[in-house]
Amino acid sequence: DLESRTPLFWSPDSAFIGYGSRKKLWRVPAVGGQSIAVCDIPGNGEIVGGDWGADGSIVIAVWRGGLQRVSVSSGTTTALLEPDPATQVDFHFPTFLPDGKVLFITHWVDNRGGDGRPRPLLHVLERGEVRPVTGVDVSDESWLVADGERLLFLRREPTAGWSCASSRDEPARRRCRARTRASSSSRSKGLGK
Repeated sequence: DLESRTPLFWSPDSAFIGYGSRKKLWRVPAVGGQSIAVCDIPGNGEIVGGDWGADGSIVIAVWRGGLQRVSVSSGTTTALLEPDPATQVDFHFPTFLPDGKVLFITHWVDNRGGDGRPRPLLHVLERGEVRPVTGVDVSDESWLVADGERLLFLRREPTAGWSCASSRDEPARRRCRARTRASSSSRSKGLGK
């Protein structure tokens, strides 16, 4: 059932894995078994990320479309955010934060604003309001994992590798960077496979 490039995401209790395939959003028991269709994926039927929230909903990023909230129990989809076609292509890799806000990456038509400065890529959606997150160097192809205190993301350019950013004080940011370096060092020595 899985296509090679489909994003996978876990249910909060780790009992199910969610994914998109054949223009539908699916869930499958993590221990194996039959896939269960949750809903038809709006728009072109492809997703570029998803996350399963503690409230029983899934947020998906539709390729060349917007962010959608999906009720796992009813399959109902609700539009959360649509891209501005003049400036935005779509959104990637939505991630629920512990407080219910949604973190996501904006894929811009042009990565520079009218003033020539780079546009912010990372944003938070809270109650319909979008706010940029500054000070985090992500690319539009980053994978995001957030635990409420730290943000772990895969950076592909300009230097590939895992990075960690903290929303807390500078000592927390230093600990976060140290963990990231240690993890990278372990992988390079063949310890973190």
